[in-house]
Amino acid sequence: DLALEWAFAAVEVKGDDPMVHAQLADLLMKVGRFTEAQHSLDLAQSFGEGRFAATGRARILRYQGQYEEALSAYRTALASYAPGDDQAEFDLAGVAECLRDLERLDEALSAYDDALQQFPYAPGLHTGRASTLAEMGRFDEALDGYRLALTLDKDQVVPRNGIATLYRRGGYFSRAEADYRSIIMDFPFDVHARGGLVATLRDLGRFDEALTEALTLVEYVPASPDSLWTLADAQIDARRFPEAAETLGHAIENFKHSAGLRAGLARIEKAKGNYAAALALYDDAARDFPSNAWLQLNRADMLRRLGNVEEALRIYERAFSKHPKRLALKNAVASIYIHQGRLDEASKLLKIDAPRTAEEWRNFVLYAMLENARGDDSSARARYEWGVERCSFRRERQMLRAGLARLQLKLGAITEAIETANECKDDVTELVRFRAI
Repeated sequence: DLALEWAFAAVEVKGDDPMVHAQLADLLMKVGRFTEAQHSLDLAQSFGEGRFAATGRARILRYQGQYEEALSAYRTALASYAPGDDQAEFDLAGVAECLRDLERLDEALSAYDDALQQFPYAPGLHTGRASTLAEMGRFDEALDGYRLALTLDKDQVVPRNGIATLYRRGGYFSRAEADYRSIIMDFPFDVHARGGLVATLRDLGRFDEALTEALTLVEYVPASPDSLWTLADAQIDARRFPEAAETLGHAIENFKHSAGLRAGLARIEKAKGNYAAALALYDDAARDFPSNAWLQLNRADMLRRLGNVEEALRIYERAFSKHPKRLALKNAVASIYIHQGRLDEASKLLKIDAPRTAEEWRNFVLYAMLENARGDDSSARARYEWGVERCSFRRERQMLRAGLARLQLKLGAITEAIETANECKDDVTELVRFRAI
């Protein structure tokens, strides 16, 4: 708010300076005031800063989730640069970022490589490339990329956040928590570090602490959809549903472009077990954000829970055909195949024996379920027991314990089944415990 106040004051003093209008547009974008940002970009262009205006329009489209349109706009902006123009770096990065948003990860990686041929010492490009590698599951290479970016500019916060997120995704939660807290000491207003800390505390099941940190984030950065989304997620995990609905209601009024905020309303209903209401909200959001793949996948999840398995499978398979390397989609398709008895088809999607991330652990659990469905109880039991000893992810560890308890009950190991189930809190394992007793 203070930065905006100063930017508006600067326009009053130097209204014919295109960069003053460009800087105001940049701030307006960050708080979701896109119509005003577009007006400032038009003024910047009228005073001779056409290239910045073209890039700014691409950024607005990306902020609004219109990734294909943003990609085209960045490429159009690039066409106006002479060879070797330093300003091209930002549009080259924009192209790569849009490709990553669209989950065209191989193309995104190539785009970063091409950009680094022109700007080999740009820390932002190295950071973006590392983030793409992380999305591809190539964590060791991603870590090297983030460290290289810090070597080029030790004051960069984004690669530090990237490293902390790698630790979180790998299940090293204590290290991730320490890293995020260290970043916050140096950059107290950084949304991503504070949001990462909240996510880590939620991963650890420390929901009250997560909620406290989320409230602090909103105090520091109130005019950010990411702050409000983080708070709503923490409130939902703490089962503070009326407060979450209030947070999201106010946020949606101010940030209508955010698909994630709209999806939050559906997540409240899902957490309550109201799957039909959640589906209706996901459907409503998907109509306004038709290119948002994440909304479609959540629709499929609700359809499956409501018993419309065939329609859910069609959505998952359609997405999987576009993104065959995305593990979450493999897992979703394989899970339905197992329940349909299509075990040979499922086995082709379940290949992970040394899991690191939450999705890899879920793939590992599904293979144990597959072995169980095939009647190979000894192999399934060995896999479940191995995973229970090693998995650091709360939800996936509960899945392992639930599967092991069901198998122990099937094998007549009643006392063991009760002991295994005692550490789980989900409804399925409660039923297993009840049957065992």
